[in-house]
Amino acid sequence: MTEWRLIAGYEDLYEVSDDGRVRSLPKTRNNRHYPMKELKQVANRFQNGRLRVTLTKDGVQTQYRVHRLVARAFLGEDPRHVLHRNDDPTDNRVENLYYGDDRDNSFDAVRNGRHPMANRTHCPQGHEYTPENTHLTKNGGRRVCRACLRIKSQARRDRERGTRHGQG
Repeated sequence: MTEWRLIAGYEDLYEVSDDGRVRSLPKTRNNRHYPMKELKQVANRFQNGRLRVTLTKDGVQTQYRVHRLVARAFLGEDPRHVLHRNDDPTDNRVENLYYGDDRDNSFDAVRNGRHPMANRTHCPQGHEYTPENTHLTKNGGRRVCRACLRIKSQARRDRERGTRHGQG
């Protein structure tokens, strides 16, 4: 069952649903009745396809991103970014949204395979990223090739031995 909530600042005019729809409430103006109507959502090509709607109050039109309206109504007000768990900017269901920061957004992109570096199959030196050959840094944010780590470690040991031998 879809749940609808009033949009803050537009309480007598619009509602947003937990599945990401926005509708106007019925109203009467100049003795004319206007029924409840779902608003058209437009993809914003300048913001990676995020959906937006135009709300009107006192003759002033303002555009809002749908995911922000859903998050404010169902998750509460938060100054951070509203993120999509599945990285689909058109999926504005409340269970797909959460508040986070840029780091959270990057982790989502990696987890969902949408980050350009996450799709790389080989390190810059050509070694394949396999579970056995991949080390994740402490914060889990970066993959490191174990073969390259071994080569660098061996080169460091060789330099240290060479320095000691050269001094003696």
